[in-house]
Amino acid sequence: MRPTFRAADFEYYRTVNERFAKAVADRSHGDGQTDPKRETMLRGGYVYALLGDTTSAAAALKEYLAANEDRRESFRADAGWWFRPVQNSPTFRAMIGAP
Repeated sequence: MRPTFRAADFEYYRTVNERFAKAVADRSHGDGQTDPKRETMLRGGYVYALLGDTTSAAAALKEYLAANEDRRESFRADAGWWFRPVQNSPTFRAMIGAP
């Protein structure tokens, strides 16, 4: 017999997974010594973007781009699918220098 899930069950698991994902991203920032190219911030920004947290996504990407200035132009041209959920936010657009 298959278990029966209610809508409340799905909402509970979605909420728990979102909190877990945010907690992992929050703890995984690293620093300039262990991660000089700030790749962890790029990946954290992706997690925040998936969660719809535009402020944290922009902050993480800002730190990544500060360490990788050569990537700012490519993000301006196409932020890619990772940042599609937040690419139209004013904060994100200002940070990459988009109009």
